[in-house]
Amino acid sequence: MSSERLIPPSDADPAKERLRRERDLYLRLLELVRCDEIEPLLSEGLRLIVETVNVSRGYLELLDEGDDPDRPRWSMAHGLSPAEIAGVRSEIS
Repeated sequence: MSSERLIPPSDADPAKERLRRERDLYLRLLELVRCDEIEPLLSEGLRLIVETVNVSRGYLELLDEGDDPDRPRWSMAHGLSPAEIAGVRSEIS
């Protein structure tokens, strides 16, 4: 059964719409567990989070304790230009 059939979108009640988006996020993230590769998993996870919180941009960065913050082991951006990514990295390092 499709999650959209359970609770249809409702512009009339923002609280219900937020709950529906959050529920859909968790269901879709659970579906991602079947991914065999990390990059598509994190890419789709970031996209889902950006969509759910209703923003246009997002950034995800994975670092280990010994990693150089200027050269993250792995990062992904959604809706950010290369210059904006550099700005985000300078703000969080």
